[in-house]
Amino acid sequence: MSKRQMERMRCDGTGPTWFKAGDAINSPCMYELADLDMWVKTQKGKVE
Repeated sequence: MSKRQMERMRCDGTGPTWFKAGDAINSPCMYELADLDMWVKTQKGKVE
């Protein structure tokens, strides 16, 4: 997925669980691998 699509999903609350790697406004958004795996499994069979 593109970086922009991941940003949209974070704003919409439809993507995987994420966290900020720091307190600064420009701190990167990070994902735990287990959360990404779980999210992918929940997406199987969904049609957009």
